Amino acid sequence: PSYEDETAMVGDTIRFNWAGVHNVYIHPSGSCDQSDSLEIGQSSGTTYTFTEDDAGQDIYFACQISGHCAAGQIVKVTVAPAPVIV
Repeated sequence: PSYEDETAMVGDTIRFNWAGVHNVYIHPSGSCDQSDSLEIGQSSGTTYTFTEDDAGQDIYFACQISGHCAAGQIVKVTVAPAPVIV
C-alpha cells in the first residue's frame, strides 16, 4: 500500500498499528535508504511524538522489513510548529 502525505504539529503523537511482521524507523533520507535511520518501534501500537526539533521538517517513517518500504510502506509527515499562545 502507498500512504497519503500527512501533517502534524509539534506535540502531536502518531501511532502505528499493524498485523504481521513490521517495524517503524525514521528515514532521514526521505526514501527507502536506511542510512542514519532511527528505530521508533518493533511492535504494533508504536508511537512517536513530534518535538520542536521536528518543526518545519518532513519526517519520513518506513518499515525496514525486507521489501516493505519499496512496496510503499513509507509515509511523509510534514510537521508544523506548535501554535503560539499569547
